[in-house]
Amino acid sequence: MTPQWLHSNATVSRIKRLKDSSVHMHVPTELSGPSLSALAMAWFLMPGKKLKDHLNFHFKLLVLESILLSWIRAEDKEICLPPLGCFDTAEPFSHLPLPYNREDVNTRFHLRTRDNPYDDHELTAGDVSALEKSNYESGVTTYFGIHGFSGFNPHVPWREEFFERLLNRENANVIFVSWIEGSLTGLNPAQAAANVRVAAAELAYFCNWLQNMTGVSLQSFHIVGFSFGAQIAGLAGAQLPGLGRITGLDPAAIYYAESPPEARLDPTDAEFVDIIHTDAEMLGGIGPSGMSPVGHVDFYPNGGTDQPGCESFTHNLLTFCDHRKSIYYFYGSLDSQNPPLRSYRCDSYERFLAGTCMSCRANRCMNMGIEASRVPRKRHVKLYLHTTADEPYRVFHYSVRIHFRRGRGSGNHRRYEGRREGRLFVTLHGKDGNSQELPLNNGEIVTMVPGHNVRFLVTSPDRIGRLHNVTFRWDDSEPQNDGFSVWDIFGKRRKRGLRHREDAMFGAFVRKYGDVIADVTSGDEARIRKYTRPRGAKRHDSNKLMALQAVLLVYHPFNNLKLQGKDGIWNTTSEMDDSGNVTTRHGDVKAISVGEGGHKPHSSRQDGDATLLKTAPRRRHRRSDSDVMYVRKIRVKSGESQESLHFCADGREFRIPRIRKGERVRFSRCEG
Repeated sequence: MTPQWLHSNATVSRIKRLKDSSVHMHVPTELSGPSLSALAMAWFLMPGKKLKDHLNFHFKLLVLESILLSWIRAEDKEICLPPLGCFDTAEPFSHLPLPYNREDVNTRFHLRTRDNPYDDHELTAGDVSALEKSNYESGVTTYFGIHGFSGFNPHVPWREEFFERLLNRENANVIFVSWIEGSLTGLNPAQAAANVRVAAAELAYFCNWLQNMTGVSLQSFHIVGFSFGAQIAGLAGAQLPGLGRITGLDPAAIYYAESPPEARLDPTDAEFVDIIHTDAEMLGGIGPSGMSPVGHVDFYPNGGTDQPGCESFTHNLLTFCDHRKSIYYFYGSLDSQNPPLRSYRCDSYERFLAGTCMSCRANRCMNMGIEASRVPRKRHVKLYLHTTADEPYRVFHYSVRIHFRRGRGSGNHRRYEGRREGRLFVTLHGKDGNSQELPLNNGEIVTMVPGHNVRFLVTSPDRIGRLHNVTFRWDDSEPQNDGFSVWDIFGKRRKRGLRHREDAMFGAFVRKYGDVIADVTSGDEARIRKYTRPRGAKRHDSNKLMALQAVLLVYHPFNNLKLQGKDGIWNTTSEMDDSGNVTTRHGDVKAISVGEGGHKPHSSRQDGDATLLKTAPRRRHRRSDSDVMYVRKIRVKSGESQESLHFCADGREFRIPRIRKGERVRFSRCEG
């Protein structure tokens, strides 16, 4: 069944114009791009086809289309569209087909001002009477908005909001540039990328005519382009010397990423070019936009890839949620009631996450969006920030640095002065309120080494004000279901419990290698390393390694181990014999169980002649001491106020508190 849109008057008229233009271009009409797109759309809408069939057909269609386009380019080298000039397929546009005629791209300019905020007034280059009848003002800023690739959808959802937000902010001339017909190329984005050249030439021609008729300066022009619209702004800016500003909202990288500067958006296209990257990586490192800086300043909210509120893969793939976030971030900056989106200059996103880029000295921090400004004598300046999923998108950035120390006193063993691994959390308390408990290192495990610092970036959506206290907590527990499985794709998780067969196999391990399990559950890192050494391991050690891997796979983290004897009684009673060795008396082990919290007993196993096999003596500190760490001082720097504060355990300098796992300790500002 053929789609209804294929028989619409607009489509029929467009195909007729293509047939007429093909005489001039020497292009066979039956090989034109729109017919292939229509065929693909008709096939995709046919009922009863599987997704595999759709994708297979789409791939074959793209291959065929690339072959046909290369043949067409070999036949046709140039198309002339007066007064815009001629367009050819030579370098640097040899990878693109010839663009459509002017009538097919149909670039239009719709003006709105505060005198007509809801009605479009269409302007055309050369139509002086239309300009005189409009409400165009020569003493204010003129904004141009340009949409991107439309595919099959002729509707631009952010058009009305572009007019409304700008006119509410200031008295200005707001012109929306429409090239819908040139962007409706279906499954052939290469043709839309080629039509960008015609739309850019139309925009440059219109701006020159508007300047000549009104006497305004090109410095008062600010062009805002989204996706392919950003490339239109760049190509037009190259023809408009002295253009004031271009804002690129996630500029399209497809078909333009490898182009030279004169054939894409770059800093030379305007006196100030600012870019917002939001979808630089979608599948396999390839997304609608790119990570490379292309402006004087380039903003990378949330690293420039995955945006909050766009976590659903299906939703993002169908709606380009990450890609469109650049529009909403720019809109958020237009509302004077919203706090500015503060960003920070940094060499990389990794350093930004480490909290090392919170300085605002020498233009090192800047507001993203309409209030962005150029750094003198600089280009390709990278700025990073975090946002929330919903407007106003603003978060407050803090750099947190924690200094660890060994415990005091001669009784501490070297083992308990050693490094720890766990997850760190802080809660900020300020004049205006408290933050939620904020995870450091994105909730991942941190290695805490005595005598060293760790520093991280934390963000809070709430304004806290001047900091008074900091609450610190650490925990070494593993998150549940943190591994990835193929079942995750279908929304299911594999249960962590043992099945009957696994239970029997593990019972055999317990009966044979009970001492290994005792070593693991006691937290003896030296013994664990002995059983997991990668080289030179003997055969019996490899068997112990199998037992250890089974323990780690099923029962990590270890909290409370119970062993079941032949009589079916769960026994965790520990005794101390005359030699100081800790033993657990039970029969031949048949099964084990792990519970929440509590003491981790040492275990032993009993062979056939009732000989008790004991674990190694523990001439060390109490078991609970391994759950203790020492923090000397916490330093917090606010990215908003640039205030740097030091916090001690009880307000005294050099205090080293003893913090147990899971315990919350309040740190106050250090005295002196």
